[in-house]
Amino acid sequence: MTFVRNGWYCAGWGQDLGATPRAITIMGEAIVLFRGSDGQVTALADRCPHRFAPLSAGKVIGSHIECGYHGLRFDAEGRCVHNPHRPGAIPAAARVKSYPVVERDTTLWLWMGAPERAAAASILDLGSFWDLSAHSIIYGSFTLEAHYELVLDNLLDLSHAPYLHAGTLSNGPDEVSQLRVETKQEGSVVIANHWVSGVAPTPQFAPPWKARAPVGDFRSNMRWSPPCSLQHDVGITEVGRAPQDGPYLHFAHLLTPATERETHYFWAAARNFDIGDEKVSEALRAGISNAFITEDKPMIEAVQQRMGNRDLFELEPVLLAGDNASVRVRRVLDKLRKAEQAAPSSGAA
Repeated sequence: MTFVRNGWYCAGWGQDLGATPRAITIMGEAIVLFRGSDGQVTALADRCPHRFAPLSAGKVIGSHIECGYHGLRFDAEGRCVHNPHRPGAIPAAARVKSYPVVERDTTLWLWMGAPERAAAASILDLGSFWDLSAHSIIYGSFTLEAHYELVLDNLLDLSHAPYLHAGTLSNGPDEVSQLRVETKQEGSVVIANHWVSGVAPTPQFAPPWKARAPVGDFRSNMRWSPPCSLQHDVGITEVGRAPQDGPYLHFAHLLTPATERETHYFWAAARNFDIGDEKVSEALRAGISNAFITEDKPMIEAVQQRMGNRDLFELEPVLLAGDNASVRVRRVLDKLRKAEQAAPSSGAA
């Protein structure tokens, strides 16, 4: 299976990238990210063309990166700009691949496809979704040993929450019979909305719910934009009230394929309650990380192990009502992959 290369993928959070170069593997390619003294972020192939040492083991000098093995320095375009062994003489082949990278809404966005198609205007707008002037936000990340489409399946069908996340993100299986699901598609964007009415607040919303009515309307609505970005509005209100009238979390789930069997999972959650309270931030971060890493991650990895190298549809899965969205997403991805394979300038070489 190939990847969709012409798209923006999250390579990390901007605040996590300081003066030390950071290595990341995306689509099987080793990449180094570094921030120059001017604050700009650069992404290069993480392999010096001399002895193939990882540039991420070097250091940043101004706006350049210096190889830690023999001292060659490279600029943001991947050109060698300094050869300490023969000053002024730059070998013609001393160049590394560079990748378009944009820092926006605290997110590092990387483009793996044809550079001429890397339009920054097509980057997902997370700024208005998070609205950091009026919300507090927390961040996290981890890696799963599974194909990214299995992670998409998990996120788009949230009917697993009462079973896998009972006591952490859900009140338990009793809610399943009340669950209403709506699936929509707007062009290449797939939306999966989930509602449960007349339920007690789930564990993450119990503290801010406090002395409100004993039950409310719970929602968990997911919006997927290709290739691997999801916006997730989850919250609870008193019965019949508008979404903004109750506590909510605006998640971003940003998936980046490391290899065919490994996925980087970057997440962030902006909230409209207890703004600026660091103790609440830490409690939410711990609870969400626990659910993702100790509940979702082992299950998705176990699914991958049982599937082996076979595709989902090759195994002829039984499909339930909640699978509508993930099936639509797989069709969109398949269409995008085929279009890239048919285009000679897809950047897939």
